[in-house]
Amino acid sequence: MTRPLISIITPVLNRVDLIGAALDSVYGAGGVPTEHLVVDGGSTDGTLSLLRSRPGIRLVEAPGSGIYDALNLGLQAARGDIVCQLNSDDLLSAGSLESVAEADARAATEADAVRGRASFFADDTGLEARARTLTAEFPVPLRPADVALGAPAINALFIRRRLYDRVGYFDPRFRLAADREWLMRAFAARLRIHQIPAYVYRFRLHRGSLTIDPGRSASVAIRLEHLEICRRILSSPDTPATMRGLCRRWYAKEAALLLYLSGVGRYRASISRVLRETLAVSPRWPVELPREFLVFAARRLKRWTRLSLCRLESSDR
Repeated sequence: MTRPLISIITPVLNRVDLIGAALDSVYGAGGVPTEHLVVDGGSTDGTLSLLRSRPGIRLVEAPGSGIYDALNLGLQAARGDIVCQLNSDDLLSAGSLESVAEADARAATEADAVRGRASFFADDTGLEARARTLTAEFPVPLRPADVALGAPAINALFIRRRLYDRVGYFDPRFRLAADREWLMRAFAARLRIHQIPAYVYRFRLHRGSLTIDPGRSASVAIRLEHLEICRRILSSPDTPATMRGLCRRWYAKEAALLLYLSGVGRYRASISRVLRETLAVSPRWPVELPREFLVFAARRLKRWTRLSLCRLESSDR
């Protein structure tokens, strides 16, 4: 049986200390046909020299490009039937590509993507408990509600090229949340996922991460992008009723969080301005808030319990 070519796309900017491990992980992911495209946004720290010294890398130099510009450039250049996104600070799990290739053959034409499980790890031992908690909370199966309200971990998806042809590429106007916006479009286009139990991806938890930074330095920017995604979906007449209802829940959650960030001084806009802007888009979002608050509180309690257990286990060792 001829196995499909898997294109691995890695955007990078100044990650000389981490990208070597990402490149090494590809070699341990299984002996299947692959191409690894690395799109560099203008590194100045030695990353480019490292990449040029590695055999088998297809290097695309694109100074000034953001993450999603780089992914789009990689998609345009990719030759594979299946596409994998590998962040420069993350790892593919051992044997992951082998598992995906076998699952892709079993799925035949019935799926647009193969999805495995993802795990989280931390270089800092103080973050180990949170990493284990995130691993335990990884959503299976992936649903639109997980994209809007949870952590969809798009990197655990190995996507058939034809889905990008159908849905389009990433919208680079969203600097941090273009993957969520793309997944919402994919679900609107009836995304079909073949789920497998194998661990395929490892997220590194560290303070330099754009989206899972424990310090939450990008929290305001992410909230604003999520609200804009909701505006787009709610303003489209083609949005199905079920997705419209989900986006109202999502909007309520993000608007409430933005009000909180404004109240504690982490967002410069006044509370009254946030209220005016959010109510203008979704006047009924406060009605959705009590439900989302209860869901949020339950999730936080569950996470706190897991973190406490993880810390107890660590202290016993």
